[in-house]
Amino acid sequence: MSKESAPKPDYAVARAEIADFARNVVAISGRDGQQSVAVASSAMPRVALVHLREEPEIDELLLPDGASMSIAHPNADYPDLGIYAKNRNLHGVWLRATQWEQSTESAAEVELSFDYVQRQKLAVQTLSAYSSSSQVGGVPTLARDVWAADYAESGYEGHQQELLRTPSPEALLAFISVCRYVYDNR
Repeated sequence: MSKESAPKPDYAVARAEIADFARNVVAISGRDGQQSVAVASSAMPRVALVHLREEPEIDELLLPDGASMSIAHPNADYPDLGIYAKNRNLHGVWLRATQWEQSTESAAEVELSFDYVQRQKLAVQTLSAYSSSSQVGGVPTLARDVWAADYAESGYEGHQQELLRTPSPEALLAFISVCRYVYDNR
């Protein structure tokens, strides 16, 4: 009796969606020669967040409602900011699309950034999908990063980073779908 293995997920559609969306946003919103474009959106950030949370893998990646947006172990250099990932603190959503084309590689990244403001302090939770022709197995990644204005200094690149190395194609397509909603409501 031979053991049948489960079919491998097909990432071709997800890779193409990430690349096409990034290329289109840059082409429509950018200037000649630009490889990256950031777009402010008037989309309801709470609506975008609700749609992202509908996909279990993305929900796991997002900070839980009410989570601190400070570094895990506050200290004298990086104090507790008192900013929490709560809907009432959510003030805006941004979209950034980036594409690279080189002779041996092409890559695209799409980011959604959610601004949280509490007591006049800003923290940003960013989710990103990255796809490259050189990725092992052709599997795009999903990642989360938190950035806080009060921590901004030379060398600070964010905190609470988490990476999903092998998200499902469905999670990637759900992410791009929400990115389209944000972009369409700019």
